[in-house]
Amino acid sequence: MLTTIEAQQPDASLFGIVEPSQQNQEELLEGGFRDLFESDDLQRLPSAVGREIQSILDRRVAEEAKVLQEQVRFAVDEREVLAEIGKLVSSSLDIGSVYPQIIEEVGKVIPLDTAAIATVDLDDASVTLDHVTGDAVRGFEQATVFDLSQFTPANFLARFVLVLDNDVLYEMREEFDGIDSLLEQGVRSIMAAPLIHRDEVVGFLATASKLEHAYQPEHVEVAERVSAQIAGALANSRLHARITRIASAREILVQMGRDVSSARDTTELYSSVFKNLRSILPVDRGVVALIDKDEEALFVDHVDGLEVDGLGKGDAVPLKDLSSEILSEPLISVAGIKDDSTPDDPVNRELPQAGLNSNIRVPLRVRDSVMGIISLTAKGDSSYTRNDIALLERVSAQISPVIESLNLLSRV
Repeated sequence: MLTTIEAQQPDASLFGIVEPSQQNQEELLEGGFRDLFESDDLQRLPSAVGREIQSILDRRVAEEAKVLQEQVRFAVDEREVLAEIGKLVSSSLDIGSVYPQIIEEVGKVIPLDTAAIATVDLDDASVTLDHVTGDAVRGFEQATVFDLSQFTPANFLARFVLVLDNDVLYEMREEFDGIDSLLEQGVRSIMAAPLIHRDEVVGFLATASKLEHAYQPEHVEVAERVSAQIAGALANSRLHARITRIASAREILVQMGRDVSSARDTTELYSSVFKNLRSILPVDRGVVALIDKDEEALFVDHVDGLEVDGLGKGDAVPLKDLSSEILSEPLISVAGIKDDSTPDDPVNRELPQAGLNSNIRVPLRVRDSVMGIISLTAKGDSSYTRNDIALLERVSAQISPVIESLNLLSRV
């Protein structure tokens, strides 16, 4: 709308559009303004200008209609995806069995080349990639376990959706070693949504894309809604699995107690112990090693499973080569992962060469003294947790006095 005028020469017209609502039309006309659509002298120009104005308006309306249409389509797709995920998570006590279908639905509304669902174990201070699908990303394979201490304290886990676009990833590459590897593999956008149940982070839904700036606000909102659906089902599934595991462990311990009481020698005892443990834990190699104070060595008394050169039955490790922590404290070790709190273990050095990447061991105690160790080893990475240590300690408490009794009987 034209609101001010200046004196003009009567024959020097300034052309504009004088709207019907213009309050000072007469002053404008007297000052030399002419309405393009009313002037008899310019019949062609007004029509050309009008067509251009109409064309601009038409394009603007078309663009707005297209955006609105895409928003409506996205909303419909989102509603259908959420409904389908709701059916999936309510159809099974084991949410892990429907992870592939969940990710397939997520991919309908969120750009992804790779996706993962991870669980958080606050007791064990770890994150495990329970399910990974799509393009393989080196270092983020399924079943990989990350120590939370590498990222953040357990009580500071992010409770918001984290989006890392191309620019942020390049800025972070000097601070975090793994970023370079992601960029080299073509990852340009990452989104991680926490799975929160009763104000506790129980896991993450993570997606990665090769597109730059792939994740927009609408994708973040969808990720939040999907995560809310998964979180409750995941917590219930973990609770069910935990109850089942506890029940199985109790049953195994009862059966082991029967076997222990009826064992006639240590060979029969050991065979029964590792057979029962295999029903609830991954065990590719089981070992019982006993201390001979006279020989000042730790002798391998029994091997169940894979053989390792230098650590077969009857082989010995001098006690001077073993720290007190190795003999007296429960330990979890993973091939390739060692920090300042992990004691140097000459025995454990040989296991990765045989393809055994995870190991747990607990001391065998009798009357407050250590008589040896019982050890389990598996091929998988990070196969054991602190819960497994607790179970093995109970097994140790059951068999330690029996081992001593059977060995005394054998000597007699």
